[in-house]
Amino acid sequence: MNTSSSALMRSSGGLRRPFSDSLPDLSAELICLGRVFAAESPLVADSWRHAKKPFPEVFDLYNKLAAVEPPLTDQESKIRQKLHPGTIWEFVKAANTINDKARRKKAIKQVDDLLTSNASRLQAECLKPLHLLFEGRVIEYVDAIVVSGGVFSGNHIEYLMVVAEAAKEPRILYHLIGYPEFFNKPELLAKVSEKMAMIAGKNGDIDGLAALGRRIAELYESLPSVYHFNLFKKAIHRIAHFYKCSNVALPGDLVVIVKKVSY
Repeated sequence: MNTSSSALMRSSGGLRRPFSDSLPDLSAELICLGRVFAAESPLVADSWRHAKKPFPEVFDLYNKLAAVEPPLTDQESKIRQKLHPGTIWEFVKAANTINDKARRKKAIKQVDDLLTSNASRLQAECLKPLHLLFEGRVIEYVDAIVVSGGVFSGNHIEYLMVVAEAAKEPRILYHLIGYPEFFNKPELLAKVSEKMAMIAGKNGDIDGLAALGRRIAELYESLPSVYHFNLFKKAIHRIAHFYKCSNVALPGDLVVIVKKVSY
């Protein structure tokens, strides 16, 4: 694992407690909040940090909450089809990190069945193996989509940005940026970089911003005619903006990059 990847992982770890074999004790009051999942409320995700209930109990509670959710708008339905990507990602991550093999297998099947029944094909393809992408196993992630009968495309990447933003988890996108061959056009790679900069910046993830800056520099060095700094200027400006908001001085290599970008 390279240095920038490790830095981002350390940063992500500082912001989020890792899941154990169990999930949190959610207040019964949440059942009355019919739109809490549709709004991707941080209340649910934050309460999960204090894991006390086993996976099946919280998974069942999720299904109850989803059942009382009011109808989504046309736009919400088009994006999520009544799925809540940030919440589903937490289930995928939790299920795949259960230590006991039998319990892990059962939990993964529960999540897979939920996605098979409720998700679009694109959503299911993106979400079922998402722990692989989160762990930096990009080739395995893409292979999993191909094995399931899909073809990894720009549509998958667009949806991954929806998931990463809903989950407030830039690491979902970070490893993907290291594989420009999976992007059908450089502009989409720049869009993912900007999205990651926004998520990491809002998280106060300075290490993540620095890692992204280094990744952009690596892309430039690999093929300057295509991955020029102006292609990534929105991401670079966001990086500089969030450094300033955090009252942290830009490191020297990022100062050089910012100076090369035209406004």
